[in-house]
Amino acid sequence: MDAALAAPPLADRPAAGRPGAGVRRADRLAVLFLLAPLVASTFLAKWAAPVGPRDLAMSWPLILLAVLLGWLSGRLRVEPVRCAAFFALIGLLGLVQVLRGDAFSLPSLLLMAAIFGCYVMSLGSEPPTRQDALHLFLAVSALIALASVAQFGLQFVVGRDLAFPIDNLLPRALLIEGFNNQIPIEYGASIQKANGVFLLEPSFLSQLMAVAIVAELSDRAAAWTPLRLTRLGGFTAALLLSYSGTGLIVLAVGLPVLIIAQRRWALMLLGLMLAGAAFVFQEPLRLEIYFERAGEFTSIRSSGFERFVSPFLMFDEFLWRDPWRSLFGLGAGSYLWHERIAYYPAAEMAYSKIIFEYGVIGAIASFGFLLWVVLSSPAPLALRVTVLVMFFMSGLYTAASHGIALTLLAWPPRDAPGRSSP
Repeated sequence: MDAALAAPPLADRPAAGRPGAGVRRADRLAVLFLLAPLVASTFLAKWAAPVGPRDLAMSWPLILLAVLLGWLSGRLRVEPVRCAAFFALIGLLGLVQVLRGDAFSLPSLLLMAAIFGCYVMSLGSEPPTRQDALHLFLAVSALIALASVAQFGLQFVVGRDLAFPIDNLLPRALLIEGFNNQIPIEYGASIQKANGVFLLEPSFLSQLMAVAIVAELSDRAAAWTPLRLTRLGGFTAALLLSYSGTGLIVLAVGLPVLIIAQRRWALMLLGLMLAGAAFVFQEPLRLEIYFERAGEFTSIRSSGFERFVSPFLMFDEFLWRDPWRSLFGLGAGSYLWHERIAYYPAAEMAYSKIIFEYGVIGAIASFGFLLWVVLSSPAPLALRVTVLVMFFMSGLYTAASHGIALTLLAWPPRDAPGRSSP
């Protein structure tokens, strides 16, 4: 892992703006802080926090610790405008909770504040830069892609327990609850979907690989070396072996934005070639499962229905009938309780939780803050849009999308050299 992460961009480089004008070395401690959200939300995603509910991952205490240490050491700084917007957001949400007069969960509100508070930080203008963040992200993604492909193949050789060691061999008390870590590729099948070994579910693997593909392709200045082609192949293979549709949704939005924004029309030809290869190998790879999953949106209790249909049925059942509730929600922490008594079971997604608990007013403020922070990053537009789509594919308190957004978009400095094109 150390060798893979020792990417050239972190070595000595010319001073800003003038090739050969001197060298400066990336601050290694700053690199660790930059990498902390991504590592915590990937390699440590399955570990449960030592205190608190069992569905809260160790990722968040580690990310918050990185924020605190980074700030105390001077590597992370508070962005004044972001900070003002953050306090305005939390003040609005807190005021609404009090004025509503109904019970609400203070820990839930504080956890949301802690998560959104991570976005007020950024690194200074010195290295590591945004390009360093991109290379670190691709290195981590490549390691997980390699582990995913090996995991899928090894289950036929060493068995499921050894191919999924964290899920099967570690004490359950150490692991986070409430996620489908191991899922067969279809009902009744003995073959398991790849979950990236370290990640919570196959769906998170597919989303990570989708972002990695867009991140790799968005770096238009990079040469088409065998290493780069191998990485792209690994990302694609891991995405397919996850047998999860959420990554395809993320990719279906990100790739067209990339092609149009950067005028990369040649990528359309590459996409057609990959589609042709998928058609040829669909039978041995069981890719027809992806087409079968399209029917999940109309199948009650399926993953697609519970993520993208049931929440709106919950809104109709508890929220939209009351104008006051529609505007201000049912209170922080109320989603889980209402989900248990709802007519249709609904997964707790970021968008559904915020709308349900904080209403239309709170949702506009919360999503507005998040959109503003992510879209104001100078990273390529396609990469920003792809990460935003990932936010709507998982839960608000799940660290997967936040870890990527912090490392790749929010914390790298805006004034770093080598600004990307759209």
